[in-house]
Amino acid sequence: MDIAEAKLGKAPSQAQILAVLYVDFWNPCTQGMTLCFLQNLYREDFFYADKMFNTWSTNKNGKGKETMELFSERFRRLYPGYMLDKNMRIRA
Repeated sequence: MDIAEAKLGKAPSQAQILAVLYVDFWNPCTQGMTLCFLQNLYREDFFYADKMFNTWSTNKNGKGKETMELFSERFRRLYPGYMLDKNMRIRA
């Protein structure tokens, strides 16, 4: 993700991350596998994502990243008063 962002000069999309994985590391992941991987790590608060999950980043610094947020930030914003238990179930 960081390599794709450095090459583009902006937060990369899932397809751009996949292209870097394939070209630079010869990783034969499919688009579906890459998206699942990104979304699972997003739930662990490793990445920032925009509102529509179009772009991803490991940091929030830079132009165009003002609306990016971690999963925990988004969850608290969308569901105030609720929390996730250890099995990722929503609890009041």
